Amino acid sequence: MQGLSKAIEYDKTPYEIINLGGGSPVTLSGMIETIEKVLGKKAQINRLPMQPGDVNKTVSDITKARKLLGYTRS
Repeated sequence: MQGLSKAIEYDKTPYEIINLGGGSPVTLSGMIETIEKVLGKKAQINRLPMQPGDVNKTVSDITKARKLLGYTRS
């Protein structure tokens, strides 16, 4: 949540894309569950096959977040 809060408050430029990550993988299902809990709403999920450009695993590079927001992995 620290990274999201800092990103929301960031106002040095009108638009930035900033990667935030915690250092360990999170499944899409896990991310959806977390969003559901925070919003108090059930997601409407439409499962589709992998799309061109989709990847099985990713790793966040938080270099920009560290520089612009002072963000560190929790």
